[in-house]
Amino acid sequence: MEEFKPRQITAAEAHLEDKKTKRMKNVNKPGQGFDFSIFLSSLLPILMQLVIQLVAFMPVIFPASMQALKDPEFAKESLDALEYTSRVMEIAGPSIQYSYLAYVILALAYFSWRYIVTVVEPTGRYSPKGAFTKKGFPFVLLAILGLWGFTEGFMKVVGIISPQTIEDYSKLVDSTGLTQMTPVILIVVWVFGPVVEELCFRGLTYNRLLASGMKVVVAVVVQGLFFGIFHMNLVQSTYAFVMGCAIGFFYERYKSILVSISCHVFFNLLGTVLSGTLEHFAPPAAVYIVIGITGLALAIFAVVMVCKDKEADKRSVDETLVRQGQ
Repeated sequence: MEEFKPRQITAAEAHLEDKKTKRMKNVNKPGQGFDFSIFLSSLLPILMQLVIQLVAFMPVIFPASMQALKDPEFAKESLDALEYTSRVMEIAGPSIQYSYLAYVILALAYFSWRYIVTVVEPTGRYSPKGAFTKKGFPFVLLAILGLWGFTEGFMKVVGIISPQTIEDYSKLVDSTGLTQMTPVILIVVWVFGPVVEELCFRGLTYNRLLASGMKVVVAVVVQGLFFGIFHMNLVQSTYAFVMGCAIGFFYERYKSILVSISCHVFFNLLGTVLSGTLEHFAPPAAVYIVIGITGLALAIFAVVMVCKDKEADKRSVDETLVRQGQ
C-alpha cells in the first residue's frame, strides 16, 4: 500500500487561509456574548461615509466659502448656519451636482469592496441569487408605499403643530442642492445614493452589530437609529429612523442587499414623483392625514404578510446553519 503523505500547503494558500480566518470575525457566533469593541467598529462605515463626503465636496465648497467671505455685503449680514450654507451653495451653483456624483462614485467603490470582503466572501451570506420571493417581495414594496404615505401624513402633522419646523426643514433641503432635478442629481438620488447608504448601513454597520453579539431585533433598531441620526435634522431623522428599521427588517428577512436597495430606491422615487404631485394639487391637511393613517395600516399589513412568507423562513434556517458553520 502506498504510504500517505500529507500535502504541505504553500505560503500563498496559508496567507489566504489566514485572511479568511480574520474575516470570519465578522460572523455572528451564538453564545459569545456582547463585544463592545466590535460594536464600536460598526461606526467606522458611517465615519468613512462622512470622510468621503468631505473629500468629494471640499474642491467645490471651499472656494465657494472663500468667495462668500470676501463679499463685503455678506460680511455686513448676520447669518445663521443655515443661511450661510444656502449662500455658499448658491455661489457653488450647478457645479455642486458633480460633487455629489464624485461622492457616490467614491463611496460606491469603497463600500462595495468592503461588503464583498467582510460579508460575502467569508460567509457566503446575502447572495444576490434568489433575492426576491414571488409571494413576499410585492408586500415589501407595498410596505414601502405605505411608509411613504405615513411620512407624508407625519410631515403634515408636524407642519400643523410647528410650521416653523417644516419651514426650516424646507430651507435645509433647498440648501443641499438636491432640488435642482438635473439628470446628475436624479441619478444620485434615485440610484447611486440609495446603493451607497444601503451598503453602509444595512450591509456593513448592521452586520457588525450582529457580529458584536447583538440580538437581531436590537441590531435592526440600532442601525435604524444610526441611519436617522446620519441625516442630521430632527424631521428627516425621525422618518428616516422608521424607514431604516423597516428596511433593516427586510434585509434580515430576505438575506439580500438587493432587497434593501430596492426598498430605498422605491422610497426615493415615491418621494420625488408622488410627493411632487401632491404638492402640485395642494390638497387640504385632512387628505394628508388620511394618507398617513392609510399608509401606516398598509405598512403594518404588508409586514405581517412578509412575516408569513415561508420561503423567507427557509432562508432563515439556512442562514442559522451558515452562522453556526454547519
